Amino acid sequence: MLVIIGLFLFAGYNNKQVSAPTTQPSSTVASEMARTTTYVCDNNFSVNVIFSDNQAALSLSDGRTMTLLQTPVTEGVEFTNGDGSFIFLTKGPSATFTENGIVTHNNCIEPKG
Repeated sequence: MLVIIGLFLFAGYNNKQVSAPTTQPSSTVASEMARTTTYVCDNNFSVNVIFSDNQAALSLSDGRTMTLLQTPVTEGVEFTNGDGSFIFLTKGPSATFTENGIVTHNNCIEPKG
């Protein structure tokens, strides 16, 4: 009986509430969520893409670079520049580029890694 009372008293003295640690969002979280890939298209055209935070940073094999924002579409994932003159549309492992309303590069494939 004394042992039980002793344990009860010991547990009472050590009954401290511990709060859960809080974490602050950091810029490294966003960078950890970024995904980098390359699409290879017909005519030796390719593009390196970094997807993050509803945007895509493109580095085209013709030397152009641009950052496009994700826009809502019913199928696939679409990224456009401010005026919609450049559209990068992905559907699974494939992508299409449209410039000024004309498809300039299609049959772009993300090689299996």
